[in-house]
Amino acid sequence: MWRLALVGVALAAVVAGVLIAVLGEGKSAGEAELGQQRAHLALVAGELYELEAPLRREVSAARAVWGQIYTGLPGSVSDRLLREISEANAAAAAIPQPQFVQMIPELTGPGARVARLFHSFLLLSTRGWSHIQEAAEALRSGSPSRKQFARRTVGLYIDSVYNALFDLTTIGEKTLVSYERFGGGQVFGSALTPSQAQSIAKTFSPEADELKPHEWQRLQVR
Repeated sequence: MWRLALVGVALAAVVAGVLIAVLGEGKSAGEAELGQQRAHLALVAGELYELEAPLRREVSAARAVWGQIYTGLPGSVSDRLLREISEANAAAAAIPQPQFVQMIPELTGPGARVARLFHSFLLLSTRGWSHIQEAAEALRSGSPSRKQFARRTVGLYIDSVYNALFDLTTIGEKTLVSYERFGGGQVFGSALTPSQAQSIAKTFSPEADELKPHEWQRLQVR
């Protein structure tokens, strides 16, 4: 709770600083709202920038196993496949939840939209990989009823992982477009530099995060 309170204080301080600067120049209420949206985008993007390393590990682990599971889990799950699924599950679970997730109801503008996309990615990815691992373990050594349940449901979780990474691919462009529309480096200064914005655009992009093949609509257990 105290960490959440500190996040609220930090967010309020950032927004207040922007609003004071804007209103101090005699700007309108509409321009003050724009300043608030800029502050929220800087807050969200700044935390995303710090998550680039764990995200690369998660995407790498997902891509390593994706070609073996995108049409479903095989009836017989090998030791290697189970290990790679476990590694992808662990990598997804290891991504820290950014502080802005707790502040989504208070965020506005593009920062809010980006925050919601990342939150969706976190939920879909962690739950998806967790259930895929459970299904793989059930197919290896579970009871007949567990195996039957795994065969019926695992496609939904593989679909969840695909959708999670798709959400991730859209974040970079949305962030960069909003950053430039809001004035870029001349307005944001050290709160969000052009190099950081470009790095986010590269990290959260189809080239960096998309899972291939795309045939998630054919999911089933073979």
